Amino acid sequence: GDAEVLEQVYPHLESLDPHLRLETMAGLLRSGEIEGTLAASEKLIALLNSPSPAERAFAAQVLGEAGVRGFYRPLLRLLRDDDWQVRRSALAAAGKLKSPQAWPAVIESLASPKTRSAAVAALAAGGSGALAELKLALSGAGRDREVLIRLARICGRIGGDEAIAVLKERLDYPDEEVRAQVLAGLSQCGYQAVSRD
Repeated sequence: GDAEVLEQVYPHLESLDPHLRLETMAGLLRSGEIEGTLAASEKLIALLNSPSPAERAFAAQVLGEAGVRGFYRPLLRLLRDDDWQVRRSALAAAGKLKSPQAWPAVIESLASPKTRSAAVAALAAGGSGALAELKLALSGAGRDREVLIRLARICGRIGGDEAIAVLKERLDYPDEEVRAQVLAGLSQCGYQAVSRD
């Protein structure tokens, strides 16, 4: 918020050092100072609209580093980008932002082998905040077996009582491999069956 400090920071928006430019943009977006936020937002919009996949991927990194949950709309666009490397950067950012609005697009990314591991990491980083969307996805009819298996694994990685409740609802899933992953997820959560279960 110090005007003198901001004046020293602004020139770094044009830095040739990508790390310095990334940190400058993220810091200004987080600052809450109107001029700083506007200056960084202008640069961010240019990156989002760039024909260069590398620049769009950089925009995703900025969004993740800024960590402002309200900036999920541009992230949604990047999560559906035509370039899979941009999508991977956006998935990493989604794991940092933990914005509930981004989880459906992250779950969609589980279906692609090129983005699957990044989507798993993002959802696991989302922790209990991602469980409501994971529960919805696990109960979705006609979902791909590989996606269901990964959803069960993610719940196991998240752990806790909420994850256990989500997994217990899938114990009777008709596909044997999915059921096996549900049981493995419960085991990873430290679940112990009681008599009524």
